[in-house]
Amino acid sequence: MRILCPQCQAAYDVPDRLLAGGRLLRCVKCRHEWREEAVAPPPPTPAPEPAPPRPVPPPIPAQHRAHLPIDPPEPARRGGLALAAAWAASGLVLAGFIAAILAYRAPITEAWPPAARLYLLLGLG
Repeated sequence: MRILCPQCQAAYDVPDRLLAGGRLLRCVKCRHEWREEAVAPPPPTPAPEPAPPRPVPPPIPAQHRAHLPIDPPEPARRGGLALAAAWAASGLVLAGFIAAILAYRAPITEAWPPAARLYLLLGLG
């Protein structure tokens, strides 16, 4: 129950069981005393009646067909030449990257000093 002090309007949340029989209350803020009666909570409203169940439609008759197994489709084969060209291009890009790291060792180490530890680890220090 929420109680307001009649003097200073301070609000308090007090359990109903503590107000049984009317208790003398004192405001913590202004020290005003008053008697508060517990108000019985309203009776619970009855739950609405559940709606009647909807009728279930009759089942649809199944058509009688022979169940034939279906073979899975063959996986599509990608072009061998295009795939080989993609792998070759990827290898060339990787080889170019490694060559650039080796060729530009000094500028890389100058721009990023921790790279020197990597070169030492690879035996290129």
